[in-house]
Amino acid sequence: MKNTMKNRLFKSLASLLLALALIAALAPAPAAYDAEPTAGTSAADTHGRWAANDIFLARAVYGLGNETTYANFRGALTAQHFAPVYESMRAALHADTAFAAQGELLTRGQVLAAFYGILTGASSTEAEAAEYFSRHGLISGRPQQGYQLDAIATVEEMLVLASRFFNREVYEAGRYSTGFLWQADGLGNTVYLLGSIHLSDASFYPLSKAIELAFARSANLAVEANILDISAEDAAYLMEMGYIDPFSGETIADYISAETYALLVEVSSSLGLAPDFFDLVKPWMANNHLSLLFMSGGDAQAMAENTALGIDMHFLRKAEMLEKNILQLESLRFQIDMISSYSDELQEMLLLGTLLAAVSAEEEDEADLAEHFYAMLETVKAGDETALATMLGLDEESDDPLLMEMNRKLITERDAAFAETIAGFLRDDVHRGDYFIVIGAGHLIGENSVVAHLIEMGFPVERVR
Repeated sequence: MKNTMKNRLFKSLASLLLALALIAALAPAPAAYDAEPTAGTSAADTHGRWAANDIFLARAVYGLGNETTYANFRGALTAQHFAPVYESMRAALHADTAFAAQGELLTRGQVLAAFYGILTGASSTEAEAAEYFSRHGLISGRPQQGYQLDAIATVEEMLVLASRFFNREVYEAGRYSTGFLWQADGLGNTVYLLGSIHLSDASFYPLSKAIELAFARSANLAVEANILDISAEDAAYLMEMGYIDPFSGETIADYISAETYALLVEVSSSLGLAPDFFDLVKPWMANNHLSLLFMSGGDAQAMAENTALGIDMHFLRKAEMLEKNILQLESLRFQIDMISSYSDELQEMLLLGTLLAAVSAEEEDEADLAEHFYAMLETVKAGDETALATMLGLDEESDDPLLMEMNRKLITERDAAFAETIAGFLRDDVHRGDYFIVIGAGHLIGENSVVAHLIEMGFPVERVR
């Protein structure tokens, strides 16, 4: 019985992470990476919108510098600010180089030469460094003015240069994610379909050049739901649908069996939570919260960071910065309605599976949910369709009525609806330009996937590697 429950759980977790953007919206935003300035913050302490994604990558993905590095963004770059970034980059790239500051403030040329020296292992002129950065598209500007190499750099300029340089060197070393990318051609326009995992970690980046180039070519970004722009109305609706009215006299114990409730209390206590922490939370919401937490090793901050590093968030940040048109294939409210419509039996089954997996991992030294999450992450990074199909249970017949209910609501019905919407993009370029669509990877493989529907409709679709 326990093995059956855990088998159901792992398939359901894979389905959630690879099919539902809502899963990311349920995690708190990581305060350390919040792009919104707090009250009283001076202009110098905030970075420009143009630099937002590069600075996020430098900090959250590549781990360049330290906490003191990420302040006074528009201030003049000091040697003290630069040194931690240089040292962390030098160590990560296994370079035996050193940087000797010539004066307290650094110019743009000095920054370029220092970074390029990490690559060459020797002293380089600023002109040589600028030529390298320009040739690989790492800097833009006015070459006839020498890229203003003599101008004092700002902290944000240095971090953008560091992020782009490091991204290229990691990519050249072969440490990038292939992922799942398809191209569908329509009447004068193209749709790129990228399979997403809604939680990720720093190891997922950089993405392949094929993925980033497809995004760069597209005027429109379409996602399941824009989780970067959750309205107050959406947040209120999530509370309404995910929590129990405190004046109703009910608790979660009225929705689940006594055995499941007892296990919920036990697991809550083991996490340092009050025994009644989930009393006013509906089973589907409690399961999603616990699943996210356990997949992040029980660390709430790690859970928030994994969400911020999801593929949806990566491209939403870039699209906002580049002022691309952002479209929703569904909406957050639609996804809330869908998952909250799970039958009581299915909601309890998923919650019980999560609780049993947590307890058995602790007591029986079995693989925990975090290990399953990272195995799934590796599969998506490699773009392995066969392994992903196995994780989702697409390669086996199931007569389990609860799994069938979940797959119908979470995958099958939505795949058909997604395909119809995407076909509309391919038939009539309403918004002009190509479309880059980020959709859970679980929707893009299998006999009844979005890709299969589009092919059946007569559109040429091919995998891009």
